[in-house]
Amino acid sequence: YMAQPPNYVVPGTEGQVCKLQKANYGLKQAPRCWYLTLHQFLVGIGFERCVKEVCLYIKRVGESMVLLTVYVDDITITGNNNDDIEKACDELKQRFEMTDLRQLKSILGIQVDVKSNIVTMSQQGYVEVLLDKFNMVDCNPVSTPEVIGQVLKPSKLNPSQVKALNLPYRELVGSLQYLVTCTRPDIANAVRNLSKHLSCYDESHWKQAKRVLRYLKG
Repeated sequence: YMAQPPNYVVPGTEGQVCKLQKANYGLKQAPRCWYLTLHQFLVGIGFERCVKEVCLYIKRVGESMVLLTVYVDDITITGNNNDDIEKACDELKQRFEMTDLRQLKSILGIQVDVKSNIVTMSQQGYVEVLLDKFNMVDCNPVSTPEVIGQVLKPSKLNPSQVKALNLPYRELVGSLQYLVTCTRPDIANAVRNLSKHLSCYDESHWKQAKRVLRYLKG
């Protein structure tokens, strides 16, 4: 339910409220309602949701296969038959107001380059944002994300001492984890080691985290 909008109150019903017929943008239940609406529509036009990856929908028509991925309201679609891909796009456009950006070039901060049979993904823009955010734009690049053979030792600081350092260590490690997940498996081991010390860290851990940024710059 919601209060009647200012200047739109129906005379004689000043003490009454309105009953919402659908989820408005910004309400806590809106994402859930959108997902259910989209899911039901996709199933209705022949797509099946992947059991292991619930953001992936698959539609098979004979030897043809159409793959559709969903991230909130960002949708990508591909397959091995252009006619079936276009048909699925047309059905989506008929049901929802949407913008067709054609060839995928960027999604969720990931740049996508498709050439022949090769798909290259990059997050250089995201890396540059991190370098600026953590004041590492002018840092000296290094050739490895961590020093070979170096083992990060547990910090001996107590919680109040860690807090007094005022280092955005967890924020940086979390940002690096996103890179690992998407496009940079080469920093996975370094980030894994950094993640062991999220509850208690010191300057040595912060220095190692910044080294990963130096590696990414190179």
